[in-house]
Amino acid sequence: MFLSNRVILSHLSLIFLSMILFFSISCVQSKPRISTQNIVLKPTLAINTVTPTSVPKINQVTPTTTPIPTVSDGEKFVPPFPKQPNVELSPTIEPKPTAIIPTVLPVPDDALRNSPPSSYVQEMARLIYEKNIDPSKLYLEEFYPYKWSDSSYGCPSPGVYYEDSLGEYPGYKYFLSDGDKTWEYHVDIDDTVIFRCDEIEVLDGPTVNLYQELNLEKTQRIVLLTRNFVNFKFDEIDQISIEDTGKLLSILNLDIPISDHDGCTTIFRLDFYTTDSINSIDYLCANDKNVITGSQSIFESKRTNAPSELGSIIGNYLTGKPIPQLPE
Repeated sequence: MFLSNRVILSHLSLIFLSMILFFSISCVQSKPRISTQNIVLKPTLAINTVTPTSVPKINQVTPTTTPIPTVSDGEKFVPPFPKQPNVELSPTIEPKPTAIIPTVLPVPDDALRNSPPSSYVQEMARLIYEKNIDPSKLYLEEFYPYKWSDSSYGCPSPGVYYEDSLGEYPGYKYFLSDGDKTWEYHVDIDDTVIFRCDEIEVLDGPTVNLYQELNLEKTQRIVLLTRNFVNFKFDEIDQISIEDTGKLLSILNLDIPISDHDGCTTIFRLDFYTTDSINSIDYLCANDKNVITGSQSIFESKRTNAPSELGSIIGNYLTGKPIPQLPE
């Protein structure tokens, strides 16, 4: 019995020892094993036995920087706003004062080189319908600017007075042609007055120049008179101004037609005073508003045609004055 107890104890001791060895071995083997699951990392503590990594000494080097360009007063960079794609901007340089040159408008000569006066179209139509010119052959042959010395524009009609006070009268010349014949035209600068130079009527009868025949170049003054139809004498109206005197003399310095005259009672008279004489001409009848006549030998049974400008001058001196009463 005792032996059996001892055996049991021995077995139990052996079992117990085995268990202690087993747990000892298990603890030794499992110690380095660390589970990667649910690990909370904590800050690593510095261990004195570990030599710290040395930090290399950095030389104090002044960093190289790109200098910002300074902007002078004479040179400024204007940033683009808004930014334009692919546009290379150059510095804006302060401009120096420059003179402003006004725009020069084309003078008539330059304008005409681009287009002819438009009146040539209506003159073409006139040739077609009045002269029976073949329209298929009619064309503008030439055109260019021109200047004349008086208002006749180079195509004076006989017995017509033309102003020359402006000194020069600019306009245009153009020529129409059908290949066989050419027609010449002169127009003023505004293309409003047309002179058909090839259609001017030439005086084929006798003419007279009163300025030369009556020696009016010696005239010092001119007096306008009107007939009194009570006593049929002439009464003075006014003295012609110096300006109108010069114009009257120019009007009468023309070759004007002279023709037979059956006589009429004139309404006005002009007296031309010279140093030693008076020359007179009578103007305008009730039934002939263009007549000029007189008592001189050149007017014996003759009359001349008064230029239209003569009536314009005399009319200025009748303002506010009684109109001569013609006999019934």
